[in-house]
Amino acid sequence: MAARIPSGARARTKASAQLGFARYRLWPAAFSLIMRNVRVSSPTMSKLFVDLYRYRQRERKHNLEDWLTECVAAIFRSFDPPQWTTFLSDLLGEDADALATLLNGRLPDVQTQVPAGAEYGIPDLVLYIHGRPWLLIEGKVAHSVAEAVSEEGAVRNQLHRYADWLALNADPGSRPHLAFLTHITRPPDDFSNDDANLYCGVARLVTTWGALGRLLKTTTNREGKRSLSHSLTCAFYTMLEDKNMANEFPGSTAMASLELFLTQGRELENLLDRMWSEVAFVAKCSNQSAKRIESEFKYGRYTAWRYTNRIDRVDTTNAFLMTGIWFPEVVKTWEASELNGYAPWGPQIFLYFADDDEEVFSDIPGQPAVGWFRPSGDILRLRPLHEFQGDPDNRATEIMKWLAGEAKVLREFLLGEKLTG
Repeated sequence: MAARIPSGARARTKASAQLGFARYRLWPAAFSLIMRNVRVSSPTMSKLFVDLYRYRQRERKHNLEDWLTECVAAIFRSFDPPQWTTFLSDLLGEDADALATLLNGRLPDVQTQVPAGAEYGIPDLVLYIHGRPWLLIEGKVAHSVAEAVSEEGAVRNQLHRYADWLALNADPGSRPHLAFLTHITRPPDDFSNDDANLYCGVARLVTTWGALGRLLKTTTNREGKRSLSHSLTCAFYTMLEDKNMANEFPGSTAMASLELFLTQGRELENLLDRMWSEVAFVAKCSNQSAKRIESEFKYGRYTAWRYTNRIDRVDTTNAFLMTGIWFPEVVKTWEASELNGYAPWGPQIFLYFADDDEEVFSDIPGQPAVGWFRPSGDILRLRPLHEFQGDPDNRATEIMKWLAGEAKVLREFLLGEKLTG
């Protein structure tokens, strides 16, 4: 089943992505340049990467992987030769003296979003030593590794292609390295055990964003807490903490939250089930899919949804109907710029008709009624939870009554536009 990606966080076209990458590179690089020319103070500057990323989110730039990669690149570019030797030795487990000899007092060239060619893709970050690629870092944040099946039926993923590119372009006298930098996403099964030689003999390692952040703190702290590299690292690590990425596994707060959810989860699930029953008639749904009630951590919402039948007018089988509760303070799935200036705060009850792919409904004119939004062509209705008054039972009754009314409006619109039968 295809993954559903909301309008504010969908993949862009290749041309738009390349432009976005260039813009992402600007902010951490500009920060680094500013920091070189001001008196450094880690405590006061440590949230700058966080604040800059929030600014980018207001401009509808949501690619966290790209942003964090540019932050790491900014830190790398602040390293001096001894820091490089120490860092690479600790990261790769290589002999420090051998690395010092390899570097020969020169700084590696740090490049991001490297155009390796259509056959290989665009690696996130590459370190060049003496003009040759030596270390390639591919970062993931809860995203899968892209795969493709050849005409012969062989499965090739992007890490295979990157290894091919490294083996082809690296210095023959120096073994190149491929690092998989991850949060949540697990590497392919063959990444650690390459019996079929799919990685061309390239050295490989797996590490997490949190582990990298701690290693950077150890490396840069040796230069003093007021050094440029350490201040950049503190800003990066604060960013990881802000995104709950400093650790891969739950801490005490998460465990306490789980206990609380288990005590209240049945009532929440019941509410979502009843909410769905009020809107299910809006569109005919596919017999190939069932209703799902789930927490969507990536989008900050608790939802009930189901795929609809094929829509011939827009030639899609990936449309879905959804209702639920969205917490905009957790994730800004929809920005004010997509909501006609409406800036939601606090939990929001919503009704949503959309597609896995972006802009599928963008040629459909109008909106169901006043108060509806059309983010990226999708169809969305929001109402703050605090507007539903009374005790829990009365509030739930009001929510369901409101949803039932809005569902009728939406169904009339979809019928009129031939988006459902």
